[in-house]
Amino acid sequence: MDQSRKDKLRIVAIAVVAVLVVLTLFVFAIPIFLRGRFFEGTIAGITALLLIGVAATFLKRKYEEAKKGIPIQDERTKRVLAYAAYRAYLISIYWLLAISFAVDYGVVEFRDIQQAIGTAILGMTIILGLCYLWVNRAGEKLEC
Repeated sequence: MDQSRKDKLRIVAIAVVAVLVVLTLFVFAIPIFLRGRFFEGTIAGITALLLIGVAATFLKRKYEEAKKGIPIQDERTKRVLAYAAYRAYLISIYWLLAISFAVDYGVVEFRDIQQAIGTAILGMTIILGLCYLWVNRAGEKLEC
């Protein structure tokens, strides 16, 4: 199997995962609406719609590149991801410390440990995405 075909299959797999994530958001949004919590349901719905837009744009661009024979991952992409993960790891430690201090000083109150862990993971995911965008756009030396 040639590289272009592997890349196309990888893009289709990413699309399936994106669809499953969006459907999960809608599955969570519907019961929230039915309980009368319209603000939270609206946030979940808007998040799902934004995810659809971002995923569709990303997947369309990557599929067109794969059709032309451009590989999805090259050496620079791997180095950018490694450097962004390195930066995100360091920043995430401070994020976890900030959450810890906020809880200790009563700034933030979590319902239970699952909510705290979910907030921490969501923050770490956002930090990784922002670090990837920063490293990819900054064009700085990719040395850890």
